[in-house]
Amino acid sequence: MLNVIASTMRLSMKRKIYQPHFTLSLHGIFKLCQAIDGHSRSTELKLTMELGTDVVLMNGPLPILSEKDKSRTVMVVSWVTSNIFWFSNKKSVLEMPWEEPIKNECLLSKILRWLVASVILGRISCISPEKSNCPGTLQTFLNRTYERVEMVDSHVANERLAVIILYLQDRVKRNSDTLPSVVTALCLLLLDRCSKQDLVDSRGQIERLCSKIHCPAESNPAWRWHYYQPWRDPALQHTAIERMEVEQACRSLLIIFSNTFSTGLPPGVPILSLGDVERSGLFQWERDFMVKQPYS
Repeated sequence: MLNVIASTMRLSMKRKIYQPHFTLSLHGIFKLCQAIDGHSRSTELKLTMELGTDVVLMNGPLPILSEKDKSRTVMVVSWVTSNIFWFSNKKSVLEMPWEEPIKNECLLSKILRWLVASVILGRISCISPEKSNCPGTLQTFLNRTYERVEMVDSHVANERLAVIILYLQDRVKRNSDTLPSVVTALCLLLLDRCSKQDLVDSRGQIERLCSKIHCPAESNPAWRWHYYQPWRDPALQHTAIERMEVEQACRSLLIIFSNTFSTGLPPGVPILSLGDVERSGLFQWERDFMVKQPYS
């Protein structure tokens, strides 16, 4: 059954954006994970685990619209992540002759993209289409999404999702194309009705950094989930220096958010603050190096 679902989804991904696609709801994905997880892990079930993981990722992100959605999303992402670690050192047996060439993106990166897109799409669905299509900065996008939020967010549920995003981001190879989406999801989860005093105190600094970052790709009406690689807007063109400035702002926000949840570190472990990074001159060195490069 999983083989049929995975094959159908693979064919569905080849359809045009305006054509109907075969997808499962979050409830369906949640039940599927529960059914597979009802069996103990073993080498014989490795194919089942891989097929289940593929079904979740090929199904695409599912907008988070309620507190129940958040709980289910945490369970699904945790299940997929544990599967990835379980069979990461084994050669994949999920190889089909009609499958497209796999891009150099690890499964952890895919589930990270899946999760942040679910957070962003859930918030976009709560606002009017003309406001969700944001050609400006991330700060402009956040201001528009804060204007109308129907559900009362649970700080605990939001912080659980944020911690998972930070963990996955720390484990995957840095990708400047997806960083704006990652920090957008963190902002949506942590800044509105913020319960962390550190973030409240850093609000002005966070807003200045968000003003340097462009809107997430998911806010573009043409955006579409791609299993094999992140979606890129062909009309969006930035110079190397502009991309570097956006990446530095994203990395700065990641430092701020990470430090907010660093209380569980063992005593004596130093915490690298954003001020430490700025005083080190790293960002300025990167800017100077980029300016000296030809064709930048």
